[in-house]
Amino acid sequence: RIVARHADAATWDALHRMAQKETSSMIRDHDYLLLATAKDATLAQRALDMALTDEPGATNSASMISLASYDHPDLAFDFAVAHRERVDTLVSTGSRARYYPYLGMHSDDLKMVDKIQAYADRYLAPTSRRDADVAIAAIRTSAKLRAQRVPQIKAWLAAWKG
Repeated sequence: RIVARHADAATWDALHRMAQKETSSMIRDHDYLLLATAKDATLAQRALDMALTDEPGATNSASMISLASYDHPDLAFDFAVAHRERVDTLVSTGSRARYYPYLGMHSDDLKMVDKIQAYADRYLAPTSRRDADVAIAAIRTSAKLRAQRVPQIKAWLAAWKG
């Protein structure tokens, strides 16, 4: 996990080749999911693009998009919405109202609130927006805490430098 998370392009490619060659379906599935955990945005994009192919297997594809959203919520959310028709085939009908908003939930950027709200307004029935509301509340809380705490942390670190 640590190697996949901090992979450069060459390491990511090596991990990808390992996944392709793996004969155990359980290990192969795990390897494909690890590809989506890269901190590097370019590699995360490669994992997202791969998720829409048949290569990782249908059961892994939605999870790969979700895993990429932890470090790259904007990238994953925008990707999923841009490819909504294809992504909808990977997520059960009953899970869609939760899946898309939760892709953006790890953001602390208030612009994501607008994106989730626009998605909910366009694709979710008013009675199915609870998960969108939860994601929006989480983002607002993260943004508020970040605005409050980052200056405090910086001041504390500056005081302890000497």
